[in-house]
Amino acid sequence: MPDNMQDLSMELAKAREQFEMAQLRVASLEAQLSGDHPDSPTMPPDGDRDYRTFDHLLEGCQIIDFDWHYRYVNETAARHGLRAKDELIGHTMMELYPGIEQTEMFTALQRCMQERTVERIENEFIYPDGTSAWFDLSIQPVPEGIFILSLDITERTRTLEEIEILARFPSENPNPVLRIASDGSLLYANPGSHHLLTLWGCEVGTRLPEDVRRVVSESFAAGTSREIEVICDNTIYSLDIAPVVDAVYANVYGRDITKRTRAEINIRKLNRTLSMLSDINQAIVRIRHLPTLFETACQIAVEKGGFRMAWIGLLDEAAGRVTPVAHAGIAQEYLNNLNIVLNEERNGEGAIALALLKGEHIVVNDVEHDSIVIRSRDEALRLGYLAMAAFPLKVAGEARAAFGLYATETDFFDDDELRMLDEIAGDIAFAMEFAEQEAQREQVEIALERHAQRLEILHEIDIGIINADSIQKVVETALRNIRRLIPCQRANVGLIDHEKGEGVIFALALDGDTKLGQGLRVPLQAGLLEGYDTRHLKVVEDLRSLQESNPRFKQGVNEGLLSALNVLLMDRDQPIGTLGLFANTTGFFTEEYQEITIQIASQLAIAIRQMRLSEALQRHAAELEERVEERTADLTEVKERVEAILNNSLDGILLVHPDLSIQQTNVSFNHLFGCDQDDYFGKSLVMLIHAQDADTVDRLVQGVFQEQQGKRAEIRAIRKDGGVFEAELSVGFIKGDGMACAFHDITERKQAEEALRQSTVEIQDLYNNAPCGYHSIDRDGVIVQINDTELRWMGYTREELVGKLKITDIFTPESVQAFQENFPRFKERGWVNDLEFDVVCKDGSIMHILLNGTAIYDEGGQYLKSRSTLFDMTDLKRTQQALADSEARYRQMFERNQAIKLLIDPQTGAIVDANPAACAYFMATILTHSER
Repeated sequence: MPDNMQDLSMELAKAREQFEMAQLRVASLEAQLSGDHPDSPTMPPDGDRDYRTFDHLLEGCQIIDFDWHYRYVNETAARHGLRAKDELIGHTMMELYPGIEQTEMFTALQRCMQERTVERIENEFIYPDGTSAWFDLSIQPVPEGIFILSLDITERTRTLEEIEILARFPSENPNPVLRIASDGSLLYANPGSHHLLTLWGCEVGTRLPEDVRRVVSESFAAGTSREIEVICDNTIYSLDIAPVVDAVYANVYGRDITKRTRAEINIRKLNRTLSMLSDINQAIVRIRHLPTLFETACQIAVEKGGFRMAWIGLLDEAAGRVTPVAHAGIAQEYLNNLNIVLNEERNGEGAIALALLKGEHIVVNDVEHDSIVIRSRDEALRLGYLAMAAFPLKVAGEARAAFGLYATETDFFDDDELRMLDEIAGDIAFAMEFAEQEAQREQVEIALERHAQRLEILHEIDIGIINADSIQKVVETALRNIRRLIPCQRANVGLIDHEKGEGVIFALALDGDTKLGQGLRVPLQAGLLEGYDTRHLKVVEDLRSLQESNPRFKQGVNEGLLSALNVLLMDRDQPIGTLGLFANTTGFFTEEYQEITIQIASQLAIAIRQMRLSEALQRHAAELEERVEERTADLTEVKERVEAILNNSLDGILLVHPDLSIQQTNVSFNHLFGCDQDDYFGKSLVMLIHAQDADTVDRLVQGVFQEQQGKRAEIRAIRKDGGVFEAELSVGFIKGDGMACAFHDITERKQAEEALRQSTVEIQDLYNNAPCGYHSIDRDGVIVQINDTELRWMGYTREELVGKLKITDIFTPESVQAFQENFPRFKERGWVNDLEFDVVCKDGSIMHILLNGTAIYDEGGQYLKSRSTLFDMTDLKRTQQALADSEARYRQMFERNQAIKLLIDPQTGAIVDANPAACAYFMATILTHSER
């Protein structure tokens, strides 16, 4: 080591002695090999030499022939080559050690081989695996080629390298290294001691200063090391004086401890700030009330941080003014006199203002002379504020408040201190942000609960509309539920009778009594539809302002109602009525209430229109059935059991003998059970029933025969292929002829009922599984959203449509033209009702849809996307076509009948219609259809 140079010198001398002995041993071996030594073995003739003499030598011996093959290798040489002897003999050096021919060693081998000269080198041999070793090589020519004697000198070589490196240590050390005699004279000094010797005013050969000599003497007297610290310019050295008593000198090793010493000072300072940080963070964890937290943080800054004063001010963004909300320490009237306003006129006044404007800390390390402090300098100095720093408290990246700290010494705020104080400010800002997020989270939770309730009630309205069998029930269901969402005092639906020019209050839900009751009819007033916006909505914030011009509003005011909301119920572009809500407070109907009412009104309008269509179809079907009955009187003689089998029924119907044997089935039965016409003829009804439901059917049949009236039960039926399905079995008694049974497949109904019982339908489920289609398109007509119902109707997947296809890509050409005509108007006015389109499904089939839509705009009034509902009108279209076809067939039969046929109005006696035979008979063949 550097402090024991004498020992290193001794080790170096010993290593050199060992090396010289090894060289003598090599020389002796060389002499034996050449035959100069009296004890050397007799070398046999070429090719018949006996090399066993070399087998047990400690040196490596190897013979290489002229083709560079290993002819002989002893164990030591094999170890030197990191190979076994068998691996070497017979192989060339180039095969075993690729690249060896490019080495300095191989050059010496070639020289000896070619020039037959003796060579001696020290060589570092690099093995194929990248490791290396040092060898002393003696090379001499022999008849077989060359003889190589190798001595491993790796340890010696590397020891010498380490000794040389250690010997350079003092001169390369940047810190002072000295050797001092016991009398205080300087014996040695390295270059790193220059500044120290300059400070002491001495050099090698002179004596050191008295105070240093005294420490050296004490060290020799005690026989132990001593340590002193010396300040040299801006550097602080720690000098370790280690006496070597036997050698009568001391070695001195210096260390630069400037950073450590200053760090210790900073650590003591930062420990105080760290304690402040810890206590404030604990307060943040415990305290949720921000004003209390601000007060606590300021108190901790003064008590633990040692600040003269600390305060926190909140920024009023609208006014640009900072208002102190908490402080601690000596403040007196300082804070009251501050007037921090962030505006152009006072933009640079004060560190607090700058910190808020720049969003970073502002430091004033000399309040008396720094230009940042302007108006409050004198007051600050009077209170002992010699340095200050301002830290912005940023929430979501914006400065919302400031944290001011005041110290009693200049240059108080260094980089380390500021880093920790920035962290404290960040933690306080985090507490502010967390408090805001908590408040927002609570608001979101409340909004989510209201939205979930809203969706649940809207779903109930949907179910009520689906299950209703009359317009009255549809409206009553909607009114009953809307008041659960909107706590108003009255809700009603008024329908417009365009033929009579009247409006009628169709249904009503209210608190208390009213003179404006259900069934009330009033003439339609001029301007009735004025004041409605593009959403067909009109809100009256205060009914009292309109009571003089509207008698109904006046009566509402008399009954305690003060505000109203009305939404038109639209059938395409034609209003068919209104949904009205009334409350006993002014300005009651918020945007949310308006949105809910619009949505329910849209549902109601669709339901009423569909119900009216359904009723019209039922009336038309009844009229058609009556006409058919009149024209099929000759079929009344058909047996009752044939009439019981309705092949056009969707249910599987069969006639069963009293012994339960099947006598006859209809076509639907064959489809339902997957069988041919006579597969079950004569077989028992029990074959169709699941074993677990056999008792149920047995009791059902017994009850029918005993009571002689029909019964029904839900059972599981078995198809011919063994498949099981849910069915409703209806059994009717046929007097003297057994029973008429009907199987109705209720699998889908069962599945729907089970789905409804499972759990509250969530938002996405309601959208995706709605009984109608929902989709949205952007301003270019690209489909951006679509529910599962519509996808199932059309046979597409969501990935195939959303964001990839325009809505016109799946329309027929006629519907594309209709869409292009209506879409610009829709984007402009914000709604469409009852537009009919034809959609090309994925399988190529055409589906007829009825579309209603409203537009969604951004804050600037620009169209974003649509919110559209679709109803599958395919079946309705087919029914209408069937009715038209039936009417055409009837007209054809009527026209072609050779008998005279007249249709006479029973009330007026006028001829309504006549066939050609009648016209010919009465000589009126040229009469038009209307004239007949």
